[in-house]
Amino acid sequence: MENGENQIHSFISNEFCEGNFKGLTKREYFAGLFIQGILSSQTEMRSNGLANDHFGGAVENIVSEALQITDELLKQLESKK
Repeated sequence: MENGENQIHSFISNEFCEGNFKGLTKREYFAGLFIQGILSSQTEMRSNGLANDHFGGAVENIVSEALQITDELLKQLESKK
């Protein structure tokens, strides 16, 4: 999955800023987006009095699910090339 190791939002110094920032890999970035969506969905359901314990409330389960989804997304994007 070479595509997942590509950098996203990298930054190279210019006349206004110094430093080279590699940024996140696509895998890290997409996993973070999935985790954000999962957590906001859980919060929304709980605020409306609905119990959704799909992930068992464990952080490890949420992260594992996000990484599985991310890896599948990157795999399918790679196969489309």
